[in-house]
Amino acid sequence: MTGDVKQKIKYPTKNEITSCKIMPTKTDIDITKFWKEIMWKIPKNTEEKIKTIKILLRLLANNHNKKTIIKFDPKLPSACYSKKYDTIILKDSSIISALHELGHAIYGSSELKACSWSIKLFQETFPKAFNKLIWKGHMLIK
Repeated sequence: MTGDVKQKIKYPTKNEITSCKIMPTKTDIDITKFWKEIMWKIPKNTEEKIKTIKILLRLLANNHNKKTIIKFDPKLPSACYSKKYDTIILKDSSIISALHELGHAIYGSSELKACSWSIKLFQETFPKAFNKLIWKGHMLIK
């Protein structure tokens, strides 16, 4: 969800997301798989997980020539992206939410494009975790 949008957002359906042509690049997938193999096994608590997720977002943002700022605020109701400040604010250690907000940094306010890119990247790089999730509208939940 972008933080700058004031109008009511029309969220895409599961079918719209899965049929959308927006896909992560091979480099996005390679970066995420490398990060997962090297870094994701290290964090032991939420603070370490947030730091590690920030590294992933920075690597992916650099791949898309983005200088997006990444912050953390657990008091927020949800993670968000501000186009005005090119800033992602994470609320927790959800990788898929973090990827979704980076999707907004890359593709703008389009929920369809942000959902498609982030969900397909998560599915490709975390297949076991992805298979445990269920669709609830445009989101995947445990």
